[in-house]
Amino acid sequence: MIIKIFMRLVSLVSWEWALNLLGKRTEVPYLVQDEIYGVLEDNNRVILVRRSAHLTTYLIGLGHFILTGKFGYWSHTAINLPGSYMSSPRDIIILEATRDGTHPSGFDDLLSADSFAILEPVCCTKEEWDRSLEKAPDYVGRPYDGLFSVSNHDAMSCVEYVLVVVEGIENHREKFKNLYNTINKYGNLTPDMIYECEDFKVTHEYRRKSWRKT
Repeated sequence: MIIKIFMRLVSLVSWEWALNLLGKRTEVPYLVQDEIYGVLEDNNRVILVRRSAHLTTYLIGLGHFILTGKFGYWSHTAINLPGSYMSSPRDIIILEATRDGTHPSGFDDLLSADSFAILEPVCCTKEEWDRSLEKAPDYVGRPYDGLFSVSNHDAMSCVEYVLVVVEGIENHREKFKNLYNTINKYGNLTPDMIYECEDFKVTHEYRRKSWRKT
C-alpha cells in the first residue's frame, strides 16, 4: 500500500508548466500529429511515448536499468482501436493504464510527448490482432498497478494492455515467444522491452530533437 501511494504521488510530479512558461512546450507538431493519426486511423497498433517533463519517466527508466543494466527510454505504452465515441475531434480510441486506472482516452491526450513510436505485431495476422482487441475494453475501470506486476490483471500497468491483447490470440505463447522469453528472463515487462522485442516491428518513430521520422 505504501509503495502504491508513493507511486501515485510521484506520478503527479511534472514540470511541463515550467516548459510552457519558457515556450518549450513538449507537444508533437501538427504535421507529425497528422501523419501519426493517418497510421492509427486505419491500423490498430502498440503506441510508445516518452515524456521528459514527468518524474515517472526517469523512475521507469531506472526500473529498466535495475532489470537489464541499461536505462530505459520509453515511459508509457498504449493501444488504439477505431471508434467514434470520444470527445476528441479525431475518432481514435486510445486504451491505456495511468494513475487513474485503465481507461479510454482520445488521440490528442497522447500528444504532450517528446518522442512517439508505433509498433506493429509481426507474429500474428492483422485479423488475429484486431479480433483480440475487441475484448480490450473489458479491462476498462481496473485500478492502476503501482507494483508493476504482470502476473495477473486485477490491477494493470500500461504494458499490460499489450499483454491482454496478446493473451487473446490463439497459441499466443508460441507466436509471441520472444515476448514471453523476455518476461521469463527479467520477471517483468517494461515499455523498452516491448520496443526491443522481435515480435513487434517499429513502423514509425519520431523524436523531439528533429521531429523527424527515424
